[in-house]
Amino acid sequence: MVHVKGENMVQVLLEVFPTGLCGCGRRREENEKLFALLRETKKDFGERVEIRVAEYGEKLLETQKRLAEILEASGKKRVVEMGLGPQVMRSLIPIIAINGKIAFVTSVPGKEELYERIRAAF
Repeated sequence: MVHVKGENMVQVLLEVFPTGLCGCGRRREENEKLFALLRETKKDFGERVEIRVAEYGEKLLETQKRLAEILEASGKKRVVEMGLGPQVMRSLIPIIAINGKIAFVTSVPGKEELYERIRAAF
């Protein structure tokens, strides 16, 4: 799902499913690292990268549905068919998808690794 905006502006979509779903607070440092990386990414890529952070709470069902779509697009249709989306979300977060396909799971990537994948998606 690469978007074209304006004349030559190609946009990459990052969809981020942060930790915190369990509500235990034990992974707060991981989220801090993730959000710092996202701020740097936005600063360095500007409008060329759209970042959408998944919402939990009242939007949990919408978030789980979107994750199921991403899992299916990433070749994980069987996981979705088995109804394991919510369990996958809890066990694999943080998850970062690039243009609708899973790019990183279970840990925050390094800046260069993320940037390399973003550049490859343009």
